Amino acid sequence: MHLPHIFAIATAAFASFAVAAPAEPGEQCLLICWAEEHECEAPSYPKNQNGCWTCCTPSSS
Repeated sequence: MHLPHIFAIATAAFASFAVAAPAEPGEQCLLICWAEEHECEAPSYPKNQNGCWTCCTPSSS
């Protein structure tokens, strides 16, 4: 497989993970989708949204 093909496949795969994460009122969530629960830095916390794991932060922080 040629390098341009590998790059195109990798780009498509990573682009498919970006999602608009709808947040509950009072929190802000990253626009990313991990397949498994991700460790988030405080004060953020992991949250499952429609099968995607992301990190959310309370708006008051």
